[in-house]
Amino acid sequence: MAHMLSAGSIQAIVHGQQPSDPVLQILNMKKIQGNSSGGAPADRFRMIVADGKQSLNAMLATQLNPMIVNNEVDRFAVFRLNKYVTNEVNGRRVIIILGLDVLQKGNQVNKVLGNPESDNLRTNQASGHQQPPPQPSKPTQPMAASSSMGSRPSSFAPQNQYGRGGGGAAGFSQRPLQQSNRGGMSRPVQPTSVPSAAGSHTPLSSLSPTSKRVFPITSLNPYQNKWTIRARVTNKSNIRTWNNSRGDGKVFSVDLLDESDEIRATGFNEFVEKFYEKLEKGKVYYISRGSIKTANKKFTSIKNDYELFFNHETIIEPCLDECSMPNMMYDFIEIKRIEDISKDSVIDVIGIVKSVSDVVQITAKSSGRQVSKRELQLVDKTGAVNGTLWGEEAETFSSQGNPVIAVKGARVSDFGGRSLSLSAGGSFTLNPDHSMAHQLRGWYETEGNRSDVKSISGMQSDMSRLTVFKTLSQVKDEKLGHGEKPDYFCVRATVVFFKKDNCLYKACPLEDQNFKVVDMGNGQYTCERLNQTFSSFKWRFVLQVNITDFTGEQWISCFNEAAELLVGQAAQKLGELKESNEAAFDQAFADANFAMYNLKLRAKVDTYNDEQRVKCTCLSVCRLNFREESKKLIDEIRQLQQL
Repeated sequence: MAHMLSAGSIQAIVHGQQPSDPVLQILNMKKIQGNSSGGAPADRFRMIVADGKQSLNAMLATQLNPMIVNNEVDRFAVFRLNKYVTNEVNGRRVIIILGLDVLQKGNQVNKVLGNPESDNLRTNQASGHQQPPPQPSKPTQPMAASSSMGSRPSSFAPQNQYGRGGGGAAGFSQRPLQQSNRGGMSRPVQPTSVPSAAGSHTPLSSLSPTSKRVFPITSLNPYQNKWTIRARVTNKSNIRTWNNSRGDGKVFSVDLLDESDEIRATGFNEFVEKFYEKLEKGKVYYISRGSIKTANKKFTSIKNDYELFFNHETIIEPCLDECSMPNMMYDFIEIKRIEDISKDSVIDVIGIVKSVSDVVQITAKSSGRQVSKRELQLVDKTGAVNGTLWGEEAETFSSQGNPVIAVKGARVSDFGGRSLSLSAGGSFTLNPDHSMAHQLRGWYETEGNRSDVKSISGMQSDMSRLTVFKTLSQVKDEKLGHGEKPDYFCVRATVVFFKKDNCLYKACPLEDQNFKVVDMGNGQYTCERLNQTFSSFKWRFVLQVNITDFTGEQWISCFNEAAELLVGQAAQKLGELKESNEAAFDQAFADANFAMYNLKLRAKVDTYNDEQRVKCTCLSVCRLNFREESKKLIDEIRQLQQL
C-alpha cells in the first residue's frame, strides 16, 4: 500500500510554520560516530527527508537510535512526523526528529516517491525575501519515480553543511560557522530562529523572561554565547568537597533532559551556594547562558560530547507552564551485549533483581574510609550480570519481590569477566513505568524465575553461590574449593577463637603498600621488596579465626580489613597495646569472641608440607542484623508458599 506524502510541508517548515503530522520519506541517512573516549559512543543519525516536492536535512534525536539499530527505520521508509523541533544553521532550516510513526518500511517502497528537489531552500531572513510562505497542500498520491538507483538525482546525497565526523552537537561541525562583517573579520553565526515544539503557536518570549529563544539541547555547542534551554532535572548529585595542595572547594552536578537530548551541568564553589537548593530533581527549568565545553567522559555518565558549566551569567528560572517533557531518557543494552563493551564504558541497562547480598563494609584504598557495598545480580532474557551498589544506596536498597531495576549510567568493569557499578555517577529506578519493564516482569513471572541464564560475570558464573548460604558441613560435603577455580560462598557463623600468636606484622608505612618490614634494631625498618628504609611502620593483621555453626567448625584466614571488623579494633591500636599493655591486648580479643556474622568466604585447595588442604579466606564481614535476617526468612517462606 502506497502512502501519500504531505507535499508542500517541507517548504512550510523552512518558512517557520509547523505543519501538523506531515507524512515524509527518508531519502538517505548516515551514522555519525560520537566521541567514544572514556565511554560508550553517543552515535547520531542524520537524514535527508522529502515530501515528494522538496527535501530537507534532518537529525534523529538520540532516544530514537534503537529504531535504526533494530531496522524499524530504513532508507526510503515513509513515516508520519508527529514530534519535532527545528533549528537554523547558516541560514538553513534543520529538522530535529523527536517522534515518528513508520507507515511503510523502505524495503517495501524501494524507490524515491515524487520528484523532490534538493535542499536549496533558505529562510526568508537568510535570503532577504519577504514573500509569504506557501501553505502545505493536502496529501496527494505519490508521483511515479524511476526504480533505477542510477537515475536518482545526485542532489539526494547528504549535504556537507553538517561538517565531518560526529564530535559536534547533533552531528554538526565543531568549527564555528562563519559570516563576514564590515571589519573583514569573521565571527560565529548564532541561530536566528526560535526552535519550537511542533504544534505550538505560543510565542516563546512569553514562556520565560530570560530569553526570547529556546534551543533544543542537541543543538548546543561551544560556539554559542546566547541560548536558553528548557529541561527537566533527571538526576542531582550530592555536594562533593575536596582539599588538596591547590586549595579546597566544592562541586555538584545535575543531569538535564529535554525532548531532543540530555546534558550534564556542573557548578563549582559559589555556584553551589547559588544553584544547589534552587534545582530540584524532577522539575523543569529555563536555563540561560553558561559555559559549554567538551565533556570529560571519565566524570560523566551522560552520552553527550559537551557539558554545561554554571557561571556568573547563568540564569535559572522554574518553568511554570505545562509541558510534555520526558522524565528520563534511556538507551538500554541487552545484558549479553555487555560482554563486548570495553571497560569503563557507561551504559543503560534494565533487568530483574534476581539476588542480593548483604551490606558489607570495605576500606577504600584512596581515602582509607569505610564504605558500604552491596552486590546484586541482574537478569534479562539474554543473560545475567553482577552489579555493585555503594554508600547510602547500598544501605537503603530493597529487593523485596524481585523488582525491575532500570539503571542510567552504569559503568562497566572487567572484574570477574564483566560487571557493573550501579551508582558511581549514575542513577537507578525500581519498577519504572516503561514498556521494557512491563515485558521483563511478564517474562520473569511466567518463565524467567525458573530459567538458568548464562552469567557474563565470569569469576562468579552463578552469583547465587555468593548469596545462598552454606552450612559448614555443606562446605566439606560438597568439597567446595577442590576444583580448578576457587569457590565463593557465604556462611552464617559465630567466632569462637582467635589465634593471637603472630596475628600482627610490621608493614611498610607507605600508602597502598603492605609489604613486611624488618626491624633493624636502631629505630629503622627496611622493606626488602621496595629496597627502602623507613623510620616508622604500620601494624597490619594476618589473623587465623575459628568459626562454628550448628553443623561444624572451620578455620579461616582474615586479612587486615576483615580482621579489624571481627576484632572491633584497628590493627595499629592493637599493635601498640601488644607492646605496652598485654592484658588489654588479650581482653580485646576476649570481648570480640562469640559474636555472630555473615561471612563471605573463598575456598581453594592449598599445599603445605606436601599435604593438600582447603584454605578458606574471609573476603568480607557483616555483623548480623536480626531485623533484616527476619525479613529475608519471611520472604523465603512466602516464596515457598507460592510453589
